Amino acid sequence: MGCEANRCGPWPRFLQIYRALPFQRLCPANDQRTKQADLSVCPGDHARTSEAGLSRSCRSPVNRATIHSEPVYHLPNNSSSLGRRLSRLKRRRDRLASNATEPMKSTVPKRVSQADLGHRITLRKLAEHLGLSRTTISMILNDVPDATRFPVETRQRVVASAKKLGYRPNYFARSLGKRRTYLIGVVAPDFGNGFEAAVLSGFERRLLDTGYTSLVATHLWSPELLQRHVETLCDRGVEGLLLINSTPSESPGVPAVTICTDRCPIWSTRIFIDNAVGISKAINHLVSLGHKEIAFIKGPEGSGDTQERWNAVLATCKTLGVRVDPGLSVQLERLEPGARHAEEGRIAAEDLLRRNRRFTALVAFNDISALGAMTALREAGHRVPEDVSVIGFDDIEFASIAYPALTTIRQPLQQMGATAAELLIRKLANDERVQNIRVRPELIVRSSTCPPALAPVKGKRQTSKNTR
Repeated sequence: MGCEANRCGPWPRFLQIYRALPFQRLCPANDQRTKQADLSVCPGDHARTSEAGLSRSCRSPVNRATIHSEPVYHLPNNSSSLGRRLSRLKRRRDRLASNATEPMKSTVPKRVSQADLGHRITLRKLAEHLGLSRTTISMILNDVPDATRFPVETRQRVVASAKKLGYRPNYFARSLGKRRTYLIGVVAPDFGNGFEAAVLSGFERRLLDTGYTSLVATHLWSPELLQRHVETLCDRGVEGLLLINSTPSESPGVPAVTICTDRCPIWSTRIFIDNAVGISKAINHLVSLGHKEIAFIKGPEGSGDTQERWNAVLATCKTLGVRVDPGLSVQLERLEPGARHAEEGRIAAEDLLRRNRRFTALVAFNDISALGAMTALREAGHRVPEDVSVIGFDDIEFASIAYPALTTIRQPLQQMGATAAELLIRKLANDERVQNIRVRPELIVRSSTCPPALAPVKGKRQTSKNTR
């Protein structure tokens, strides 16, 4: 009775698995061990096994019996490895029997888009799915003027199917067809001091609605790396370049706009700050407060504004009758890539303090060097602005949240970036009216400047130390 039930249960499946084992079928031997093995596998079949007409003419280490008209091989006791395999099959039979009433559940969704599986949906597959030509689908998805001749329902169906299936146009094929890449390269020495980052922010905001995408590269003040980045971007198909404080020695061969450069090649359009006006406002502000002993931190070599601002310092001081003491002038030295930019200003201010020269005010090349100089002054025991007034240049984001808040000359950095994007777009449209743009700076008075104290600063302060 039990064997009859097994025919409808997992038993036939067990036999199929068993026959699939890599045994070599040998001639069976009908002896007493066959009978015993049959009883161990299926006791209900003992009678049929005893009546099986098996030949004794061929001796074999493997015995065969017949269970439900199915050939079954039985292993001798001395075959331990094959015996263990048979035991595993029996245990699997028992598990199948216990789970026979529980249907298997599939974990694979019935419908999965090729995009979800990581396969790219091509235009041809989308056309086959919709039953439309590739030209029709391309016209609708690219929203060309001629696409309006198709019914509204067709256009909606194409857009909905493309979104559902995850279709994206082939960028390179579209670029070859239109001969446009809509890429603009941006090259800068670094984005760690706030100046370049603010310019890039304004530039990116202006590009949002134009369809252009920017590719950004930094050269870390290496002329060789600058040239290589420019060539690589042009090889990648950029249509224009924004060069921030970066001027390659040769024309890149594409329209270019430069910001903060010491020269304006004929192949580029320049956006630059009026450094003479900015420096004049800074020094006039200090002089109006009563400062006469003024120290200066010059820009690093190679920076676009270094020489122009220093020339403005000399001209303004000459006009106002303020003496420029060479002992109170120090130049920024660039540190290794990865170092904090404010550290350059701190090192420069420490150099000034070691010279043991009196000064009541400090004009820094930019905001980040001014913040570093303020740190050095506080570490030496000097208060800002009570002992030394400090003024920067740029008005980066950190200038307003520093302690004390930094008085500075504001450059409209984000506006300059947006203007650069506008000029590039016009140049790409072959607008010949594009010209260089001069930007006027603005004095922003905050808490880091005040009238001088009676005793000017001279070296390290010997009184109580304020390290805040």
